[in-house]
Amino acid sequence: PPSRYLVRSRRVMTVAMISSMDDIYFIAKNRNYYSNRVDSFLKERYGVEFTDEEWSELHKSVGWQKDKLVEVREGEINHLVLLLKEIKERIFLQAAADRPGLSTYLEQMGVAGDEKSAVVDVGYSGTIQDCLNRIIECPVHGYYLATNKFSETVSSQHGVKVQGCFAHYSEVCPGSSAVLLNSFCLEKLLSSDDP
Repeated sequence: PPSRYLVRSRRVMTVAMISSMDDIYFIAKNRNYYSNRVDSFLKERYGVEFTDEEWSELHKSVGWQKDKLVEVREGEINHLVLLLKEIKERIFLQAAADRPGLSTYLEQMGVAGDEKSAVVDVGYSGTIQDCLNRIIECPVHGYYLATNKFSETVSSQHGVKVQGCFAHYSEVCPGSSAVLLNSFCLEKLLSSDDP
């Protein structure tokens, strides 16, 4: 089948889909985030940045400073809920700004309107496939090196195929496929700009 390389970022795809606090929480907990500054977390996950003056206000209102370390493991985001509620309007503005450009790009790439579209990717959770199915009206299927248990939700919610080659709907645990166990390194290796 003919193919086209879809240049996209997880950040733009997920943020463009935000319409509720549940969406904001989903983005925060969807993937582990290893210890780093909260300002980096907010830029990477939501595309939002704050001035020093705004951080000063956030420190007064919710106790967060831009250099405070944050970590997300196994979907645990209770420590972030107050901050995310405080900045939700900024995140909603970013989502509204991202949406038109993404829609136009997808139309130009021919993704919107093709009933036989599929994502072929490294894998795991089907996040990009989920976003594509939320933004365009035709089903977008997915074929991956490996899929974890979360990708099954994408299939059931949208009525689309989600298929992993080396692991399918698998849990990450000792004895899992090496593709799943080394997913972080594999994804970095395959997406690196360096030779």
